[in-house]
Amino acid sequence: MCHMLPISLTGANKINLKKWLVLLCSILLQQGLYAQKQFSTASLNTPNKFGDEFRSLFKVIEIPEFKCDTVKQSICIENGLRSSTYINIEDWLEVKNEVKVTGVSVVFSKYPIVNGVYPKFHQLLCDRLKNLFAFAPELNVKNLSWEMILQTNCINDAQVNTLFHGVVIKYEPLTTSPKTLPNNVYNKPFDINKPDEVIINEGSKSALFPADFHERMSKKPQRVRIDSMIAYLESNLVSDEDFNRSNKDNKSVEADKKQVLNILKKFGFNQNEKSINEIFNRNKTWKNVLVVADWTGSMYPYGAQALIWHINHQNESPINYYTLFNDGDNKQLKDKLIGKTGGIYHAKADNLIRIAQLYQLVAMKGGGGDGPENDIEALLAAMQHFPEHESLVLIADNHACIRDMSLVDSIKKPVHIIACGYNKDYGVNPQFIQLALKTGGSIHTADGDITDIKNATINNNSITSGKAQLTISVLPCFDLSSVVIFEMGLKGLDATVYNSIEGIEEAGVSGHQLDLSNRLLTKLPRQLFKVESMRVLNLSHNLLAVVPDKISALYNLNILNICNNHLREVSEEIGKLKRLNKLELSENRLDTLPESLFTLPILTTLNLSYNNIKYLSDRPTCRKLEYLFLEHNKLLSLPTFMQAFRKLRVLQVSNNKLTYLPKSIGSLTRLEVLDLSYNQLTQLPPAIAKLTNLKALKLTGNPISNEELIRIKLWLPNTVIEF
Repeated sequence: MCHMLPISLTGANKINLKKWLVLLCSILLQQGLYAQKQFSTASLNTPNKFGDEFRSLFKVIEIPEFKCDTVKQSICIENGLRSSTYINIEDWLEVKNEVKVTGVSVVFSKYPIVNGVYPKFHQLLCDRLKNLFAFAPELNVKNLSWEMILQTNCINDAQVNTLFHGVVIKYEPLTTSPKTLPNNVYNKPFDINKPDEVIINEGSKSALFPADFHERMSKKPQRVRIDSMIAYLESNLVSDEDFNRSNKDNKSVEADKKQVLNILKKFGFNQNEKSINEIFNRNKTWKNVLVVADWTGSMYPYGAQALIWHINHQNESPINYYTLFNDGDNKQLKDKLIGKTGGIYHAKADNLIRIAQLYQLVAMKGGGGDGPENDIEALLAAMQHFPEHESLVLIADNHACIRDMSLVDSIKKPVHIIACGYNKDYGVNPQFIQLALKTGGSIHTADGDITDIKNATINNNSITSGKAQLTISVLPCFDLSSVVIFEMGLKGLDATVYNSIEGIEEAGVSGHQLDLSNRLLTKLPRQLFKVESMRVLNLSHNLLAVVPDKISALYNLNILNICNNHLREVSEEIGKLKRLNKLELSENRLDTLPESLFTLPILTTLNLSYNNIKYLSDRPTCRKLEYLFLEHNKLLSLPTFMQAFRKLRVLQVSNNKLTYLPKSIGSLTRLEVLDLSYNQLTQLPPAIAKLTNLKALKLTGNPISNEELIRIKLWLPNTVIEF
C-alpha cells in the first residue's frame, strides 16, 4: 500500500501531488517492489540462523519414491541429489507466461541417515531456492502452497542417484475464451500452444479431423479429448488405405492444396523465404525422393517450405515419402539414448491431407528440447520404413549438433543435406560436411550446392567445389575426426589406413595411419613402439587402462585418438610427443592429468570430455591450442593464467562445477564459441567484454539473474547468447 506524505497542500498543487503519488505507486507496484515474498533474502543467505524458521513454511510429505509423471499440469526441474544447479530451466521459461502457478514442491531424498537421524540440510535447501528464484522470481510469493517431499526408498548411493531431485512447479492454464471461428473450416487450424479448450474447439473444426469428431468427444474430459486427437492422427497415418493424387480431379486437388496451405500458416511459413524452393529447383536429378525433416520449433518454416514446394509441383514433384522427427516426443534429456530417442513418424506423399496430418501430429507430440538432434536415427528409421526410395534428402537445422553421429557408418546411401539457416558469416555445420563425406552425399544451401564432396577442397574456414564455396562454422559439437578433416584432411599422409602393424611394416612407407580401434585391447603390443614413422594412431573403443611411458617412442605422431577406453592414467612421457597436433582422450576415467600434457608445443585440438577431471594445469604453455573440449567433467575452476590459450577458438566447458571464471578469460580474444552451460555460475567477469570475436555464448543451466544477463548482453552486443 502507498502512504501519502504528511504535507498540507491546497488547490492545484495538492491535485498534482496526488496524481504524482498515484503514478509512483503504480510504477512501484508494476516493478514488484511491494510484492510479498515468501522467503526473504536475509533468511536464504543465513540458513544457519533462519533455517528452522523458513523450513517450517513447508508441508512435509514422505513417500517411497516420487515420479514426475504422477503430477498432472506440472513442470519438473531437475538438479540431482546434492546439487543446487537446475538442469532444464528452459522447460519452465517456455510456459511461464501461459499458466498460473498454484504450488511448488521441493523433492529431496531422506538420505543418508546418520546414527538413525536424517541431518538438517538448510544450506542445500537455501541454495536451491536462491537458484530457483534467480530464474523464476515470480515463484517467491506468499499465495502459493509449498511442500517438501522426502523420498524414503533410499538404500545406497547407486540407488538414490536414480531418483528425481529438484522442484515441481504446479500450475493451471490461464483461462482463455475460445475465439469464434469463421464458417470456413480451412481458415484457422487449431494451435497446439493454446489452452486445451481452445485446441479442442479449433481441432473439431479443422480439416484434419472428421466432421463428427467433436460430437463424439463432447462429453469426454479435456485431456482425453486431446489424447483422442493424437490417437486419431496416429491411427490414420498407419492405415492400410493408400491414396494417389491421380485418383482425384483437379478441383479436389486444388481444395486439398488450399486446406494444407492454411494449415501450414500457423507454423511460420514465410512466402518470401525461397531457400528450399531454390534448392529443389536446382537439383532436378533427385528421383523418387525420401524427405527426412527436423520438425521442431525453429525448423517449422523450412519443413513447411518443403511441403509447399511439393504442393506447387504436384505433377512433377519427385518427393514420394516424408519422415518427420521432433527430438524424442518431449523426452527429458536423460532419457534420450543414442539410437533410441524416438519421435519419428512417416507418411507417403500422395495425399496432401494425410501429409498435413503427419505435420500436425509430430508437432503435437513434441517441439524439440535440448540443442542436439537425432538426425542419424531418423535417417535410418526412414530408410527402413521406405526402402524403395532412391534419393535421401535431410532437411536439418544448421545451428544444431547431431547427437548420434556415432551411428553414421550404418548409412549406406548418399545423404543430400539441406543446411537450413546457413549464412556465410555463421558458416555450415561441420558435422554436415562429415555426414556428407561419410555417405558420399552433398550439401545444399541458398548460396550454393557442394555436390562433388569427395573432391571438394576443405580448409579451416571454407569448403569449395567448382564455383560453389561455403564457409565452415565453429559449432562446438564436432568430434576429433571432423576437426582433422577440416584442418588437415589427408595432406602429407599416406591415404591408406592400415589395420595391422604387419601391414605397415610390409608397406615400408612413411606417414602411416594405423587403426586399432574396437579390438578389446587391454595393453598395447610391443612391436607398435618400433614403428617410429607413425603419424596417425587410432586406439579408440578398447579397454586400455594406461597410456604407457613407451608412447614417447612414437615421436612423429601428429594425431593420437584414445577415446572410449578405461584410462585412469596418462604417462608424463606424453609430453615428449612434440609433433602432436590432435589428442583425443574423451570418455575415459581420468581424474588427473600429467603437467607435460599442457606443454605440447604445436597441439591445436585437445578433447578431455566425459572424464572425472577436477583441475587443469594452472600455467599451461601449449600456445597453439585452438579447440579445447572439457564438457562433462568435475572441474571446479579454469586455469588462473589462460594467456597461453590466446589462439583458442572453441572452449567447451559445459556440465562441470564452475562457480566463477578467471579474469584472464579476457585474454582469449580469438574465441568464437564459449559453452558454459550447466555449471554453477552466477555472474561473468567484466573481462568477458574483451571477447569481441565471440559468436556464440551458451549459459543454459546456470543460476544467472536477469540483471546479470542484461549486463552480459551489453558487454557482448554482437554475440548470440543462449540461456
